Amino acid sequence: MIEESLDKSMNKQWNEYRCKLHKDFKNVGGIEDIGRAKRSKPNSVAEQVDWDFLCDHFRSDALKRNESTKELPGQIEFFRDMHFSKGKGWTTPYAENYYKKMLELHISTQNSPLEENQDSLHLTENQICNQVLGKRFGYSEPHKSLSRKMRLGDDAASLENAALRTRVKDLEDQLKNWTDVLNRIPRDILLPVQNDTFQASGSNEDL
Repeated sequence: MIEESLDKSMNKQWNEYRCKLHKDFKNVGGIEDIGRAKRSKPNSVAEQVDWDFLCDHFRSDALKRNESTKELPGQIEFFRDMHFSKGKGWTTPYAENYYKKMLELHISTQNSPLEENQDSLHLTENQICNQVLGKRFGYSEPHKSLSRKMRLGDDAASLENAALRTRVKDLEDQLKNWTDVLNRIPRDILLPVQNDTFQASGSNEDL
């Protein structure tokens, strides 16, 4: 119960902090003057790269669509904003696959009749992100990293680049694929070499 209450409190603080930064962004130029906005980093953000990252996010189509409701995009759409652009497409094929999996789970959860889910709760977007991306990356629950870093007195550190953590997962997947390939190379190379050695040995014995 205590952990749940703390989690909700940190989640609320995280959302309030993001909303404050979004307000700062609009006050210094916003979408109309993105260059000025990026040059006007607030003191609460430690690194310029983090502020640039946020400015690009705040100007995204998903966030503009939600201006009427004043709501920030959900975790799944936030992931899409960070890894997809109309001009360049997806940052990696892995990111596209992760998004499709999360979207399928979300749609399936929303469309499932309640009577079929009596033994299990409908998955929230946080739970879906945890399931697809892996909870150890902390992408879907930034408020937990926020709570840890607020105890250290560093609010700005809560702006960890979630895209970087996902990129690490991409690289791990690629490494695993290459490891599988490399593990097959010795067999493919050594067998012909061994056969040649045996043939040469047999020829010497005949002599």
